[in-house]
Amino acid sequence: MNAEPILSVSEKIKQIRKAKGLSIENLASVAKCSNATISRIENGQGEYSPEMVDAIKKYMGVEGAPLLEHEIDAFKDKLIVWKELVNAERVVDARAMQATIFPIYELPFEHDLSLRYNMIEVLLMLKETYILHDGNKSYAVDGTPYDRSRAYQVMEEKMSDASAYLDKASNETLSMYHSNKGFLCMIQNNIKDALEYYLKADEYIDGTNAGILSQIGNMYHFLSQPCMAIIYGERAKSVYALGRTHISKSVIDNRLALYYMHIKKYSMAKKIFESSLAQAKSINDNLQSGMALANLGLIASYTKMHDESARLFDEAFACMDGFPPIQKHILHGKALNLYKMKKYRECEAVLAQGDAMADAGEEIAILYESLRCLVKIATKKDSLATDYIENTAIPYLLNNGASLKLDGLYL
Repeated sequence: MNAEPILSVSEKIKQIRKAKGLSIENLASVAKCSNATISRIENGQGEYSPEMVDAIKKYMGVEGAPLLEHEIDAFKDKLIVWKELVNAERVVDARAMQATIFPIYELPFEHDLSLRYNMIEVLLMLKETYILHDGNKSYAVDGTPYDRSRAYQVMEEKMSDASAYLDKASNETLSMYHSNKGFLCMIQNNIKDALEYYLKADEYIDGTNAGILSQIGNMYHFLSQPCMAIIYGERAKSVYALGRTHISKSVIDNRLALYYMHIKKYSMAKKIFESSLAQAKSINDNLQSGMALANLGLIASYTKMHDESARLFDEAFACMDGFPPIQKHILHGKALNLYKMKKYRECEAVLAQGDAMADAGEEIAILYESLRCLVKIATKKDSLATDYIENTAIPYLLNNGASLKLDGLYL
């Protein structure tokens, strides 16, 4: 990082005036003083009152800009609170707070603060919509269509603008930049690049952020490297215990338990999921409660406790009210258990319930049709159903890294 020069208020006013193409005469008029007074102030030779600075800021259109030292300290505190709201996924509150914060990137100085503001804004955009996507289709948490391409374009433009100031950024801000790049790559299914960005984000802050460590574990999980996923998941858990985190314990635990589940360490995974569930319920986090319950349902299914699994999926579904695409996945889990218990009519009814919900992408559509085909085969209703499973479902799931779902469906 190349340290920015420390500017006096006088120098800041001069830079803003020049950047906006204003004259000394303009400022003198609004400040009710002579041109010579403004000239002396800009050169650090004259005195000014807070009222004079406020009048000049208002005239230049930067009324909320932090120029005085106490204003800068207050601005930094606001950024901390704003970022905490974003990380907690309180996006409505975060947007409301953003309206009270001056968009500091309009200033020709304070580039690190400007970049930090920009990165929090991008992170908010990333958090605002939980995207389930397939091809050119995307869905917000309420199941409504979402213009994914346009959202990515806006975020990429903001990241590109920010890159011009990376040489003036602090390590903390550089970590935020690379973490956002990782997030963008992840939601576009570019997992290898996402991993590289998250690893770089971690380097800048020496492994002190549990959220980034947890995301690194997530990327290794997506790349089918469970041992590395567990290593970083455990590191995230340790860092969380030290209080160095912006991520909830239930999220860290849910991810870590998932890694253990995928190497069939079911007892370990179940213990962690139960801890995550208790934590999520204690803070009324329905999303993480639902995720823990759904994964406990999967473990019950894998260990052939199908009645218990169906019950857990019912609980998970209730927690996910407001998240229709996720509910659709949960209904598939319940239907699969009903199929394995040979309750074919009930299985078809649950699939029909899911069909009535919003489209959630190609993978879940294939899982639904595959299960429907299995019911047809079991009840001898369609001898051609095997063709769909062998020629469409199995190749798709194998090519898209869904081997565990394949195991659950056909074994």
